[in-house]
Amino acid sequence: MFIFPEQYLAHMKKKYFMRLSERRLNKLPSYAIEVDKTMTQVIEEFIDSLPDKEIGKT
Repeated sequence: MFIFPEQYLAHMKKKYFMRLSERRLNKLPSYAIEVDKTMTQVIEEFIDSLPDKEIGKT
């Protein structure tokens, strides 16, 4: 059995499935084309723009 080094695992991509309305489903690729990015890049940049908050802290 091969065990991946921790550094490699930290950079592995994960898949996440979500339900979207048809309006939102159509809006995402249209916006991505407009800004010349992939849908993944658009979503990742949005997530990165969210403030970092530690769970459990008030």
